[in-house]
Amino acid sequence: MLQKKLSGLLLFLCALMVSATAFAEENMTFVDATGMTGYYVNEDSVVWGTETQNVAGTNQTETVNTIDAQVAVVRADLNRRFLYQMHFVPSRMTYQILSSEVQAYDTKDVLESKGVEGGVQKYTASSMLKEVVDFIESLPRS
Repeated sequence: MLQKKLSGLLLFLCALMVSATAFAEENMTFVDATGMTGYYVNEDSVVWGTETQNVAGTNQTETVNTIDAQVAVVRADLNRRFLYQMHFVPSRMTYQILSSEVQAYDTKDVLESKGVEGGVQKYTASSMLKEVVDFIESLPRS
């Protein structure tokens, strides 16, 4: 059991080291990891914006700041990279997946592609998506 966990950890650490080189062309930056899953943001893909949204329970609208970015979730233990184009509204702690790809991690061959998935979803303060959004918000705006 311990040997299996150590092997998994070693595989994940090797994948993280390789990913720095593999993601360089995309400007993917490591944000955080939980277990065998790593989270990355393509800094070149970040787009800051605003949009007008309805205020729940009223006839009013408000302007909110938005972030669009490409986020990669790497599962080295499964040899998979999940690449998402995401739309965030940080003040509302919401996101929407605009498109996604499932890739073989080692070759980046696309195994599956999808367009918009579901509607607007909430994330929590303890979610890895909150870590991703906090990282993006810490980037300098150009």
